[in-house]
Amino acid sequence: MALKPSQHVVATIMGCGSSGGVPRVGNQWGECDPDEPRNRRRRCSLLLTGTTDGQAGKTQIIIDTGCDLREQLLDAQVANLDAVFYTHEHADHTHGIDDLRGFALNARKRVKVYFSKRAGKRIKRSFAYCFEQSKDSGYPPILEAHEIKSGQTVTIDGPGGAITVLAVKQLHGAISTFGFKIGGFF
Repeated sequence: MALKPSQHVVATIMGCGSSGGVPRVGNQWGECDPDEPRNRRRRCSLLLTGTTDGQAGKTQIIIDTGCDLREQLLDAQVANLDAVFYTHEHADHTHGIDDLRGFALNARKRVKVYFSKRAGKRIKRSFAYCFEQSKDSGYPPILEAHEIKSGQTVTIDGPGGAITVLAVKQLHGAISTFGFKIGGFF
């Protein structure tokens, strides 16, 4: 589904660094120039912000919750969140997951998260407390899991209008991951 002329989606790359970030711990810059501010890079995360002419709200989606998510969200001034999509289960794409807690508590509902069967199984095992309340915890679960398959389209209809996301299978080393096609582009 292509965007309507009155709809706009902006993609903000919140992080595109390697799994260890740049610089790595220990002030390891590799071949990057430490005097160049653009060489300081956070872990993977993409913010999609949808707006519709004549509507005041924003539809906001995150792809991957990298380790630096809290700082990325603060920098991008994200106040509400409609959904999260995961490309795969690696730590540098998931370990900011607990930073979604504020959105769930503020909205008084779970944040919808979408992932493949494989990624979902591993993410739910690693972060079980996000999906089910532990007997010894007063914290409610914050995430609502949705398994999707390659070729499947999901429409997130938020305050800024609908954003359509198509999951596409891709290879990442030895594992199969998702790429995502957004609306009529990407």
